Amino acid sequence: MTGRWASPCLCHQTPAAFAPSSGLPARSGRFISGPMTGWIETHRNVVTAWDCDHQGHMNTVKYYEKFDVAGWHMIQRSGATRARLDADGAGCVDVRMELDFVGELKVNDPLLIESGIEKVGKTSFTFRHRMTNVNTGELVARGRCTTVYFDLNKREKTPLPDDIRAGFEAIMIGDED
Repeated sequence: MTGRWASPCLCHQTPAAFAPSSGLPARSGRFISGPMTGWIETHRNVVTAWDCDHQGHMNTVKYYEKFDVAGWHMIQRSGATRARLDADGAGCVDVRMELDFVGELKVNDPLLIESGIEKVGKTSFTFRHRMTNVNTGELVARGRCTTVYFDLNKREKTPLPDDIRAGFEAIMIGDED
């Protein structure tokens, strides 16, 4: 890959990519690649001016957007990569999204999203997200999303393949989380 989009997603880089030179705390140590269980980092960003509304804080629609991006990291972590979905003629369709606003983010606030799988069903999975302000450690939002594995040709839900189910089960979180 070359040009503007040449660098890979930061979520797939090693801890050295997040040296303290940025002034931000080091990453939690849980990465997208490799075996793990529980909450994993799925998105890291900084609030920009265009993320904010006339009241000066991050607009509601941006929380959904950032949780959606984090959700795709969870989906790919399970093994349901774009190539795999295309080969299977499948997709992932959100059927329910819940969002709790707990705090506030403003321009230049660094944010971190960690996610985990709450439940895996026959045709669906539910993941949870938590967004924090990296500077303060404050929890600013919680999200929950239920997604259905979908046959794009038949336009109906379809059972999760066993290997993808196992991928989701490897990153399940407990009820106490």
